[in-house]
Amino acid sequence: MNRRILLALLVALACTSVGRPCTTFVLRYGDQLVFGRNYDYYIGYGIVFQNQRHLGKHAFFSPPGSLFWISRYASFTSNQFGKEQPTDGMNEAGLVVALMALDATRYPTPDARPSIGSLAWIQYQLDTCATVQEVIDNDKRIRISPDSSGLHFLVCDALGDVAVIEFLNGSMVVHRGDSLFVPALTNSSYEASVNYLKQHIGFGGNQPIPQSSNSLDRFVRAADRVANYGPHISAPAVYYAFSALDSVAQGSFTRWRIVYDVKARAVYYKTRESPEVKMARFDAFDFRCAARPKLLDIDYQGSGDVTASFEYYTTAANRDLLYKTYHSLDWLKNVSDSTLDALAAFPSSFRCNRSLVRRNREKTSR
Repeated sequence: MNRRILLALLVALACTSVGRPCTTFVLRYGDQLVFGRNYDYYIGYGIVFQNQRHLGKHAFFSPPGSLFWISRYASFTSNQFGKEQPTDGMNEAGLVVALMALDATRYPTPDARPSIGSLAWIQYQLDTCATVQEVIDNDKRIRISPDSSGLHFLVCDALGDVAVIEFLNGSMVVHRGDSLFVPALTNSSYEASVNYLKQHIGFGGNQPIPQSSNSLDRFVRAADRVANYGPHISAPAVYYAFSALDSVAQGSFTRWRIVYDVKARAVYYKTRESPEVKMARFDAFDFRCAARPKLLDIDYQGSGDVTASFEYYTTAANRDLLYKTYHSLDWLKNVSDSTLDALAAFPSSFRCNRSLVRRNREKTSR
């Protein structure tokens, strides 16, 4: 990849966090485990991508040969900036990763670890990890490029382990276990969010639950919804999660509402343009690396199980998404079409790792 093109894309994506006030949370009770997220942004274009297992991959933003991995796990992701650049997703092991903007983010300075863009970092974790611990351990292997968007992440796995992952003053900061006061995240640092939360009724303070749309107030409302989830709630967890997402939505600025049912390995979502709830289950798709992956416009006008509406992936569909997104945002309009074409074609460079497929087949047949 030409260094000039690479720099243009890194700068462009570094600007995408401006005004992205998203909200995420995890609901856990008994055998219920769901992850809710609102994606709030200026535009709502997007695609739900099916991502295959056992593909050999490299990072678009990394120098050739510096970073290579094999996707151990298949996944579904929600993407606005092209395939392999997700805003959130869940893999077949039940790992969920979602981003939110955080202006205080300071990624590590360059060191011996290969670098990766902040959006591709999400795909890397979904490709290679089954647990929160494995995501944390990956910090020894890779780092996010300091030119990337300022983001922090909420991560959850099928064991019910949840972590907030931030990059502050050049180091990874993790809130997990005893240091995770509530499994929720908005657009302020987790420490600042919890300190503010403790001033409110139900969390040690005497202030009422606030109703504004600013980051700290949304965090309190999300935390309140999480705290009030339990056996007295008659609604299924997925629909309680959608109700909670509604309570922290920001009108037309909230483009997507997504709920990952971790235990059932199912994705539920609705969008501003298509407000009926849609669903896709992992067990309805062929995730073998030799099989053709599928996709669905996130604004597809349908409801219920939309498995049959997914279409086969094409570079043209990926290019169309990139053109719509980049040409709609003033700070991205200067990225050339040739650069977008390169980004659109990038996923087609991945190849099936035949030896891994063969070993897994032999293991299964024993």
